[in-house]
Amino acid sequence: MKVLGVLEANRVNGWINHLGAVDFSKMKDAARYFKILATAKVPIRIGYAIIEARGDGRVEEVVIAKVDRNFAVKPGSVEVHKCDAIATGWGFTPDLTLAHSLGVTTDIDVIDRSVVVHVDAFQETSQHGVFAAGESTGVGGVDLALIEGRVAGIAIAVQRGLISTMDAKNRSVGLAQERSRIRKFAQALLSVYKIREGWRSWLHPETIICRCEEVTFAQVRNVVHDLGASDVRTAKLLSRCGMGMCQGRVCGRIVADVVGAEIGRSATDDELRGIHNRPIAHPISLATLAKQGQ
Repeated sequence: MKVLGVLEANRVNGWINHLGAVDFSKMKDAARYFKILATAKVPIRIGYAIIEARGDGRVEEVVIAKVDRNFAVKPGSVEVHKCDAIATGWGFTPDLTLAHSLGVTTDIDVIDRSVVVHVDAFQETSQHGVFAAGESTGVGGVDLALIEGRVAGIAIAVQRGLISTMDAKNRSVGLAQERSRIRKFAQALLSVYKIREGWRSWLHPETIICRCEEVTFAQVRNVVHDLGASDVRTAKLLSRCGMGMCQGRVCGRIVADVVGAEIGRSATDDELRGIHNRPIAHPISLATLAKQGQ
């Protein structure tokens, strides 16, 4: 097996502005991964991105290009390579379906405008007795999720009368400080490796925006410019983007960003929150519904 390369669109020198947040244990992990790739002679190309995947029923070619700091393709840098598989990732989006169903308050992250559950120092949400930990309160990795879970667990135990306030205080020593440290690193990571707006310049008319409903970029543009959609919800209703099996879990943020760009404004906070508003959290079969009516 031959690996054509590992590509990273952002520049690592972005860390210069976040040196105080560096987690050196993570840096050691990064150095170890770089060593493994170097030993295997896998090229590491910083400032490059996969802008297109081609093939008939399966991946056959990958198109890569050098991009500027806003992710716009630099002229003359496009390369086409034969390949059998592509592994690509553009960050994570927490699924807040249950959180919205419970009616808890959410915040908009100031860095990437992700929707996250609002919690207090004890990981309790705006609904008394409802706690949240992990990616739903902001993507920060397993270490942060475990610490938030411990904080929430201790607080729940106090509310239920299972442990005393003094016992909780003893169990919580160092947790708040460690949580703050890891959150600071997570925010720095998000800032350095932020998804820049230039990615939309990679889209072709036939690019699939919603895989469930097979809606293309051209169709999304059509509902805005020809059918008059002036907000994300209307664009979804007219194009069916985000209305398939996944209910927008995969394409919701993409649709919001693309529609926003086409109508000339960013998606509003309420529109971003609406992406996660799914009254039915899990697909329900007709047979199950029929039984409920009996």
